[in-house]
Amino acid sequence: MPKFTALSEDGEIRNIYTVFSATRLRDMTGSLNYQMQPILDFLLRKVFWLFLFGHEELYARGTSLIYGLLTTAFVYFSTYYWLSTQKKFQKFEVFLIAAGLGLWVSNIPTLIKYSVYARSYSLVGLISFIWFYRVLFMQDTRSKFYKAISLAFANAHFFVFPLLATSTLKNCIENYKKNQLASIFKELAFFAFCILFTVLLNLPAFQVLLNGTPSPNHAGFFSSVGQGLLHLLELFKSLNFSTTIFFILFVLFFSEKSKLRSLSFYIAIGILPFFIYAKSKSTYSMGDRHFTPFMGIGQAILIFSYCGLKTLITNKTTLKEKLITLILSVLFIFTCGGFHAVTTIISKTNQLKMPPRNFTQYYKIYDEIKREQVPVFIIHNYCFAPEIPNLYMRYIEPPYMHGYDVADLMGCDGISPKQLFTRMELFIKNNPKGIFVFDNSQYKCPKDKAPYATPKNGFLKRLEGTNFCEWKYHQAKRAKDVIDVAEKLNFEMNPELKTL
Repeated sequence: MPKFTALSEDGEIRNIYTVFSATRLRDMTGSLNYQMQPILDFLLRKVFWLFLFGHEELYARGTSLIYGLLTTAFVYFSTYYWLSTQKKFQKFEVFLIAAGLGLWVSNIPTLIKYSVYARSYSLVGLISFIWFYRVLFMQDTRSKFYKAISLAFANAHFFVFPLLATSTLKNCIENYKKNQLASIFKELAFFAFCILFTVLLNLPAFQVLLNGTPSPNHAGFFSSVGQGLLHLLELFKSLNFSTTIFFILFVLFFSEKSKLRSLSFYIAIGILPFFIYAKSKSTYSMGDRHFTPFMGIGQAILIFSYCGLKTLITNKTTLKEKLITLILSVLFIFTCGGFHAVTTIISKTNQLKMPPRNFTQYYKIYDEIKREQVPVFIIHNYCFAPEIPNLYMRYIEPPYMHGYDVADLMGCDGISPKQLFTRMELFIKNNPKGIFVFDNSQYKCPKDKAPYATPKNGFLKRLEGTNFCEWKYHQAKRAKDVIDVAEKLNFEMNPELKTL
């Protein structure tokens, strides 16, 4: 909750702008192509969350927070339920382990981060835990629920495809051993349907993902394997296993062989080969958000490790069972980072409060602009970000009803310097009381170091209540005056504008 007041990222702005602006499914899938993401999160926001919360920043991030809270609740209750069905666990032990898992998942930095970001990764993490639980704990890969959650999973993130392929391969191998050829056909048919449906529904984004791979890699096979292994370790690190991974892997070998084989199969056949393939195609560094589709496997690693630890110790000791169980449970909670999570929660309690409906720096900037109640021409100097002013002027409540225009001085929007110059001249002619806003909110401008300009006509005023580079220019008489002020304010621009 304290992080809710942070400055919104451009990625968040683009995500929410896509949700607010799309009027048809085709509009939404077309807008998502450069983000290379499937549609599920955006569709849920459009058809459900938007009507529930309205056009506000709290809705945008609050939705992700709800997914994060549901993830914590799911991990706790699913762990409690599964352990309760295993006869070898005592009741207080079940509670302690479930609580340990709940504390562990609530303290994963990646999930914390994206629970307060208006992006899809919090939802991806939630579905990942549900999917891996059904596959590894319930061993359910044939029910209607499994098929529904797999289809949702695929439409939440494209990196899910290798996991679905691994599940299908595992089922086909088991059916082949039982000589159930019809079942093999059904498995392959569902997998083909799931992939084909997802690709066709998200075709623009999928094409960009395949053809627009950033930073192509020309390294050899062994280099890609090494980088893939490093990414696997990064996945473990993102799951808070960095200091305990070797202990966890050691005791994991003493868990039930069937569970160990199934877990190893998904890591060795589904996750690691995908990391190797990804690194063979691109040198682009996979960040923590790219690991969210695989995070659900962490629950299985921890629980199966605890099972192995209990088997290892109880078979080699004469201490009473309850004492051993208590010690193991406490040790397990420590391994999960449970104690650190508790101390963190206690230390942050005084910071917990409900944020206002709109709270970011962007909102404060555009709220002040809206109070002018005259036509506004917004000029910014960072490329491909018209969604920022459009989102706040058009959609975030209340929408601006006095007219506005947006352009960037770099010319990234495809408008030539001469066309932009003409647009500014027409704006001045048609709106003598209108103002120009120099929006450089990507950079901070401390008051003692902020650039300033004295225009030949009119007057310049910095926006109040912000330490970012934002100015209002009143009573401009010529487009040339606007360009001169922008230059003095150190705005980057197309050099040709200075010659007009």
